[in-house]
Amino acid sequence: MILRYKVFIILIIICIVASLGSPYFLTMSNIFNVVRQISMQGMLAIGFTMILACGSIDLSIGSIVGLVGVTTAMVSKLGDGLPLPFITLVIVSLCFGAAIGFANGFVVSTLKIPAFVATLSTQIIMRGAIYVMTGNQHVSDIPPQLIFFGQGYVGPVPFPVILLIIVTIAGAIVLYKTKFGRHVIAIGANRDAAHYCGINVKRTEYGVFVAMGLAAAMASLVLTGRSGTAQIGGGLNMEMDAIAAVVMGGTPMTGGSGNIVGAVGGSLIIGVISNMLNLMHVNSNWQYVVKGLLIIGAVLMDVQSTRLQARLSDRKQ
Repeated sequence: MILRYKVFIILIIICIVASLGSPYFLTMSNIFNVVRQISMQGMLAIGFTMILACGSIDLSIGSIVGLVGVTTAMVSKLGDGLPLPFITLVIVSLCFGAAIGFANGFVVSTLKIPAFVATLSTQIIMRGAIYVMTGNQHVSDIPPQLIFFGQGYVGPVPFPVILLIIVTIAGAIVLYKTKFGRHVIAIGANRDAAHYCGINVKRTEYGVFVAMGLAAAMASLVLTGRSGTAQIGGGLNMEMDAIAAVVMGGTPMTGGSGNIVGAVGGSLIIGVISNMLNLMHVNSNWQYVVKGLLIIGAVLMDVQSTRLQARLSDRKQ
């Protein structure tokens, strides 16, 4: 149990260090600010947990965020100047994200192209589509109901924080409490054995990529609303943070297991470190160095904890 949720022990230690480094860290406004900032990568990490648990990978998630954001912003400006309803923008965004996820699933599962190559290719295709659709210009003057996703509040709580909680609960229920989730874990543990047990591997793989597309769409709504524009560079390199958060959260790179809550904890670690560096007025360029080291450390921690779990299991036997 301790090894499964080791990410929160690390998070507490980092929070203690951050509070010693700056008196502003533990203020309520700063804590809400950190959670609001990581809400996007937290949602991506939840979707990516399912991808990794299934033994696959998706390098296109940053481009999905960017393309969904641009498309939703353009759609929001249609209707002869009348703002589209809040729910309509949500549906448009989710449907488009799911469609992109389905397309990734088709390339990987039906065309049998390795996921690394397939999603790297779709990443490039979608980034190019963003540039073509926008003419290399940000989509500005978006309506207030879209801005609410990133800047709105429900009482004292930022709306992105509420969305993150909803996505976390939904992801945990899907992965831990449904037949689909059990199939995801089984395929990640042993794809051939899962197939021989009667699990529809292709349909399940489609499902995890669609889930990733839905998570990316939610993150895109928050990103677009927060910046007030749909930026052509939206979502760029977000997959790096997602990978680091998921692995730090306890999901092994080899698949066969997934830790939804741990992925959110990993996202919080990255957010706290970035926030701490900002409060200490450290050059923002150094944050990329820290994140790169985090990925290396996360993978190393994953390998060592997996070995330790194997040793403990052998001793019990």
